[in-house]
Amino acid sequence: MQKSLVSNIFYKIMLNTFNIILPILVGPYAYRTLGPTSIGTVNSAETVFNYFFIFAVFGVYQY
Repeated sequence: MQKSLVSNIFYKIMLNTFNIILPILVGPYAYRTLGPTSIGTVNSAETVFNYFFIFAVFGVYQY
């Protein structure tokens, strides 16, 4: 059990590290590559998706 616990802690720390560092590295590259117009299109599509997502998961967590 101890080995599994240490392994899980290590992987959780790695996951949190990548969740913080990866957007910092990929974000500027994506903005530079896509340009302002494409980034605006992506942000608009993401906004519409998020509005639908709010209603899609409204009651899911109760089950």
